[in-house]
Amino acid sequence: MKNRFISKIISGITLLAALIIIVGCQNAGGHNNSFASPTENTKPTPSPVTVSGNFRSDKSFLTVNVPAGWGTADGPESLVPNGHLWGQVAFNNWGENAFWARAIQTGNGSQYSPQTVMQQIPDGGAYVVLVRTQGPPPMPGTDPPEYTLNDFSGLLKPHDWRLDARNVPQYFNFFKWGRALGLEIVCRDDASDATVSQLNDLLLSWRFDTVPVGDMEWAGTQARLLLPKQVDPLFFDIQPSWHSAPGNLARVTEAEVRGTTVHFRFTYIWNAQPSGSIPATIPPDSSHWWEIDVLPTGEAVLTGQGGPPLPTPSPPSGTVTSDGTSAKVVFADGVILSLSLNSAAYLSGQEVQIYIDEQNPVSDSKTVQAAKDWPATGLAVGP
Repeated sequence: MKNRFISKIISGITLLAALIIIVGCQNAGGHNNSFASPTENTKPTPSPVTVSGNFRSDKSFLTVNVPAGWGTADGPESLVPNGHLWGQVAFNNWGENAFWARAIQTGNGSQYSPQTVMQQIPDGGAYVVLVRTQGPPPMPGTDPPEYTLNDFSGLLKPHDWRLDARNVPQYFNFFKWGRALGLEIVCRDDASDATVSQLNDLLLSWRFDTVPVGDMEWAGTQARLLLPKQVDPLFFDIQPSWHSAPGNLARVTEAEVRGTTVHFRFTYIWNAQPSGSIPATIPPDSSHWWEIDVLPTGEAVLTGQGGPPLPTPSPPSGTVTSDGTSAKVVFADGVILSLSLNSAAYLSGQEVQIYIDEQNPVSDSKTVQAAKDWPATGLAVGP
């Protein structure tokens, strides 16, 4: 929260600081190396694929052509005891339905790793599983880029998986519909040419739906886009909840699936009382609400809103002091924000260093809201 607050202030301070923010954002939320396609090999050549979709997962919103004799599994299915890894769908060439490579018990705990997965794959085996990693929601604005393709052409290419795998599973991570997903591919180095060809056919036929129709989680991410910036839409939960925030603020999300349409009601409350659940009544004189439908096409539509106008926030007051290379603002609550440069003059090509510091010199804790676009007036330095 501290860094977000600083970034908001700097955006109204100086061009040099803004440049630092831009540079810092270039690495935010990027793909990791597992997105790189493996080395493409020419053998065995996959046969032409007709996407008829003999396997359908309504829960994972995808369709796959499964080769004859292969086993299938449709989740979600917990793969580890603590429940943060969930198998979505899985396929294997030895014909065992409902098979999942799970964590293996080790002493007082358990382990899920490339090695433990491989231990469960028989000789000559091939195994594919789509895994979802579930954890706390990412901080607003830190979601990785959305994987927009409905197939795997942006992640991998057909090739001889025996050569790359070397009895080690291959992982391809991506972010789709608000989910952190990973494709795990296992192919034993003693697998037959026919097995590798079938594996490539299966991967080539994989198709995600254009949109996950009726999925509340994804629909929530789309519905929030219609909320005004003033209420910081990304801080609204995408599941039904009451979420309190500093400054006597609260955000309420109500949601309901109506056939193939997902209906949302978002309420922004000021002068709110802390609460862990949605209250029976919401104060009508200090709240504003929006009702939004997410249609089967993926389009979000504002169907209504009401309540008094949103309050206009007041910028924090503070005392500013500065010299040629540094400036400092002391806010009314005692918080100190400083900005300084490493030199008063720069030659062409010389490195510019900008230092930013936030301090709370008093004994009591302070809550600094990250959601307000409040510049610190006068906090600017430069030769």
